[in-house]
Formats: sequence, structure tokens, C-alpha cells
Amino acid sequence: MKMLRLSARFGVLLGAFALSGCLSLKPVPTVDDVDLPDVQSEAALIETDAPDTGAIRRGLSSMFRGNRAQTVDRNVELVDQGVFLEYGDVAAVCGLSNRDLGQKVETKSGYTLYDAGGDPASPRTHYLTGFADGCARQFTAAMVIFADVGTHEFVRYQSATANDDYTETDKAYEVIKARFCRAGHGDPCGAKLDALAGRTTFLTLYERFGTNPHWINILLSDGVVSAVDAHDH
Repeated sequence: MKMLRLSARFGVLLGAFALSGCLSLKPVPTVDDVDLPDVQSEAALIETDAPDTGAIRRGLSSMFRGNRAQTVDRNVELVDQGVFLEYGDVAAVCGLSNRDLGQKVETKSGYTLYDAGGDPASPRTHYLTGFADGCARQFTAAMVIFADVGTHEFVRYQSATANDDYTETDKAYEVIKARFCRAGHGDPCGAKLDALAGRTTFLTLYERFGTNPHWINILLSDGVVSAVDAHDH
């Protein structure tokens, strides 16, 4: 199965814009105007393979060396229920019952987040369901927050951040948006934003409450993890 190496990006801006109102959207260009960032291929960003139970789990020490974006690792381990993962690791766990998943926290865009329990102020196991392979994704975090695509566009396309380097989640979103909304690079989705939000969302994982030296941003779309990137101070 696949083991995802997670890491994320708009942590500090998320709180400032999570309650933003309606956006002022630009006219949507034609598909001929689409100018996508230089990425190897859409397949390199989107998790599509069937589970690979022989895949090797890799360490995460390199994920937090600098503020570097990471693409999805295509070799992700299938772990047994009860294995505790370090912060930054994500594994697939199959065959869990509703009781195994713990307390339901929230559902967004077809993905449901569960808290397996423990000290609410400490990193603990969470599960996320809604993936095409039918298996949950497990990860460890103290706090987990969904961020809708409208908030992402507001943060990403405003003048203060418009010239910032694009992370892997930014690049993957541009690919998805261009295909679904027929909107150009750096332009909002437009009239199809609500429909896109019904199948696509971001998830941010925080290592602890309060000051976070590391946080992880994940792009989820159409039942797969499309991209991840890590950010640290």
C-alpha cells in the first residue's frame, strides 16, 4: 500500500482567512489560456495505484530540512491497526470498523475525519476515510483542520502572495482546477467553485497546539491524495 509523506503550507494564513466571505472572481479564461506550472506530470502528483503491501516505509527526517515542498511518495506501507505513527507519517489501514475509527470529527468534500482518542492537547492518532481504495489513512497530529478550496484561492491569489513560489499542493490544485473549471493558472475557479469544493479540499495537520514549528498541508481530490507539502519555521 502507499505510505504518504506529509507536510504542509498555509498554516499561519489559514486562521486569518478561514472566515472570509464571498470572493471577487475574475472572468474565467478559455482552456487555451491555461498556463500550468512546470510539473513532471499529473500522474506524478496524484495517487492512483492499488495497494502495495510490499512497499517499504521510509523515515521522515528529510521532510523538515528547510521549507521544501514534497510530492506524494508512491511507496506507502499498509500497516496493521494499532501501530502508532510518528508525526509526519501517513499510512493506509484497511478493514477498520466504525468503532475502530473513534469519534467522528467532521466531513468535508467526501472525506471524514476521526479522532481515535487520547490527550486532546497532544499528538494522537487520527483516521481519514473517503479514499477510492476503501482503506482509511492514519496519521498523528495534535490538531487537524479542513480548508476549503475557496479559502485556498483567496490566500493563494491575493496580491501579497501571488508571487510566492508554488508548492506541490499549489501546483496540483492548478492542474485539478484547470481540468475541472477550465480556469487559467493563477485565476479563480469561478462559477464551478462550489462543485469543485464538493470533491476537493485541503487538510492541515499541526504537530501541537500553539506555536507550531512544523505543519503539513494535504490536497485531497476525487478519492485520492493529490499532493502534500511540508512547511517549517
